[in-house]
Amino acid sequence: MVATVSRELIELERGFWQALVDRDPDYFRHSMADDGVVIMPMGVMDKAACLRMIEESLGQVNAAGIEDEDVRELSEDTLRITYRGRMQGETQGQSFDMPVYGSTVYAQRHGQWLAVFHRETPIQQSW
Repeated sequence: MVATVSRELIELERGFWQALVDRDPDYFRHSMADDGVVIMPMGVMDKAACLRMIEESLGQVNAAGIEDEDVRELSEDTLRITYRGRMQGETQGQSFDMPVYGSTVYAQRHGQWLAVFHRETPIQQSW
């Protein structure tokens, strides 16, 4: 099953990152579960908070993307993708460059893969 849906989930995940560049809350609205949770360095957010962040306070994301993706089956209708991600842009007059390790859990609901949990951990340059 993983081989069949790996490409689909990688494209879904890339879509979230592109939605940040495009400031597209509709992508999150349609691809994130209503009970989904996101944990980022700035805090824990439910779906409504993610939508507000994109619509109101995200800043300007100029580039965002992921690489080194790995998809694993957790159960028949649940998969996890891990990867390295990077977002670059500007917020409140300050440039940012945020490399992270990311992980998203997807659940298949009503025939659609939806993000139910996402976690980002900043990558430290050295130990």
